[in-house]
Amino acid sequence: KMIHVKSDEERKSIQSEIQKIQGRFRRDIRMKTRDTETFDLIDHVIINQKDMPLWQTIKRKGIFDIWVDKCTDAKIFPEFNRETILNTIIEGAYPLHPVTTCCLPKLSEKVAQNERTLFQFLCKDEPNGVFAFIKNPIETKDGKLSTMTVDKLMDYFREEIRKSDREHIRKTWKEYHYAEGLLANSHDLHKSIAKAIAILTMASDERIKFNTTPEFIAFSLNENTKDVLESLESMSSKTN
Repeated sequence: KMIHVKSDEERKSIQSEIQKIQGRFRRDIRMKTRDTETFDLIDHVIINQKDMPLWQTIKRKGIFDIWVDKCTDAKIFPEFNRETILNTIIEGAYPLHPVTTCCLPKLSEKVAQNERTLFQFLCKDEPNGVFAFIKNPIETKDGKLSTMTVDKLMDYFREEIRKSDREHIRKTWKEYHYAEGLLANSHDLHKSIAKAIAILTMASDERIKFNTTPEFIAFSLNENTKDVLESLESMSSKTN
């Protein structure tokens, strides 16, 4: 298997490391730590078998190099150079999409409670988590690289977002929930776009404000910009 999450014993050790980090920075059940340590932990939890032929095929397609360019242009990892973005954020955290990797600790810190933490998203065999996702084929039916895009965070953290008492989160949830109702019978891409915009808005902070341009939304969803533009136009007619 090309991708796997560490064993129960190893995961317990990693959870212990997370708890130590939490204790150093904040005596709280929420994950709040330096980005570099968080991304290193994600890289440590997810193991990619880079010597397998399929991994080499992915590398030859140049998808990861394109992602590095887009991450660099968007400045979503300002403290990292291109090599670190490639090795730790993209290759190290795959199947997470790099925008998902960037949003995950920020969103988890803002909304996660006991039952939903960054560690559990990565390691527990639960619906919509990483452990469940890696059971899927590495490529989609249309030949695209399968990756956990940013909209998947809404699927996993939905209840925590809904229950949040943070004003910014509540406001964004209310707007998203309204749009969700209007888009109930719409194309799946429309729903993913609505989720992505909500997550990018919620995860933004004073250091990194995520873009919600059609180009960046398309990147965060691993979709074609033209398709996203057409979807946004269609969604606008339904939600206005």
